[in-house]
Amino acid sequence: MKYTFLFTALLWSGASYGADVESCFATVDPVTFPKSQGDLNLKNLPRIRSQGGFNSCFGYASATVAQFYHCNMSKKKIEPCSGAQPQNEVSPIGMISYANRTSDKSHDLDPANHDNIKFGGAAIAALGNMAYFGGGFAESCYPFDGVVNKHGDDPKVSDAVLKRLRDLYQTNKKKTEGEACLECISKAAQEDLKSNTNFSDIKRALSKGTFEEFLYYLTLGTDQISACSDLVEIDPPAKFKFYPDKNKSASPKETIDKIREVLQEGYPLALDGICPIKINGECKGLHSLVITGYREQCTKDNSQCRQVVRVQNSWGEEWQRENNDGWVDAETLLGKDNIEEGGLSWWTK
Repeated sequence: MKYTFLFTALLWSGASYGADVESCFATVDPVTFPKSQGDLNLKNLPRIRSQGGFNSCFGYASATVAQFYHCNMSKKKIEPCSGAQPQNEVSPIGMISYANRTSDKSHDLDPANHDNIKFGGAAIAALGNMAYFGGGFAESCYPFDGVVNKHGDDPKVSDAVLKRLRDLYQTNKKKTEGEACLECISKAAQEDLKSNTNFSDIKRALSKGTFEEFLYYLTLGTDQISACSDLVEIDPPAKFKFYPDKNKSASPKETIDKIREVLQEGYPLALDGICPIKINGECKGLHSLVITGYREQCTKDNSQCRQVVRVQNSWGEEWQRENNDGWVDAETLLGKDNIEEGGLSWWTK
């Protein structure tokens, strides 16, 4: 399985497309299929958010699964989960350092470190690492909404953010302490990533040998003196699970059966690596989202039924409303290809 998923940040919806464009999101006509049966619909879900133009669907998906666990399985339940305060809400930006493994060849979870700082990743790695560490940064440390509002829907925003920070690192790393523009770096970190950092943190980050280390210690580094202390603890510890198993794949039918099984147990699942849109048969970027429900929609005489799943997407509340509150056709969502190792990941008690 590949662990670096890139998402082309276009807010695709279930609107009508030309013949050369295919979307994986399709709703089932309620007039033709009016009967609903076998409902598995999780309640007390985290709030729906928008990633805007920021490459963070994997961060959103993993944060949503972790937040559901924190709200519903922890000793101190949070109701409604959609109203969780920032200090009790998992930050999608904070999941960036968890969302990659240090080697594509390794199946073991590697501790999060500077090699993992990328604007691209997979929910499976983020959930595995966060379960391993027992918690993650809170929204109050890294305000995701603030970053989205800052950058809007520009699909090139992630590259632009990295370029600005990389240029600042290259410009200032060779300068003496008195010459380096610490204020410039502080301002960029605050404006682009909503990361509050002091000059001591910046000096430490500039002393590192690579840009990745600089970015890590500027934002998420564990040896920061002034690192944000708002952490979401996972208590009781979560058991990390994924499907299909190592070096295996699963058919769409097997995948749907597993989704039903996990939802029946009361847990949402992150789905990595779906292709949200194809143009002339070519996939235009992969995407991660969360599955929170399942049911069958049937004709009045039960002669035909369609399987549908409810997804919680990182394209905002408007997308959810326009796509039947996220209830989409399961067969269209998964397509005809087998799902690869770890395409589904989740937490249990």
